[in-house]
Amino acid sequence: MSSVDLAAKSALFSVFGAADPALLPRVAALFAKCGLVPAQFHAERFGDEMHVEIELADIGAARADHFAEVLRQLPIVSAVHLRLASRLEDVA
Repeated sequence: MSSVDLAAKSALFSVFGAADPALLPRVAALFAKCGLVPAQFHAERFGDEMHVEIELADIGAARADHFAEVLRQLPIVSAVHLRLASRLEDVA
């Protein structure tokens, strides 16, 4: 029998910026420097613009807000949207 339990927060960062070769490594480096490995990392190019989505599991709201603010300060980033959600997990 399994039950459903609310786990820690998960954060989804939507990063918009210039289609610049430095965008992906700069975004990834922010999390790597903190020893974090994203659950998902997806990038798409649309002409001169790029959209990057990063999902981090088990992260608190304050820390996620901090990461979003640091991303917004990158000169090649035009916008960052942050969505926090509780993750549902099956517990056996």
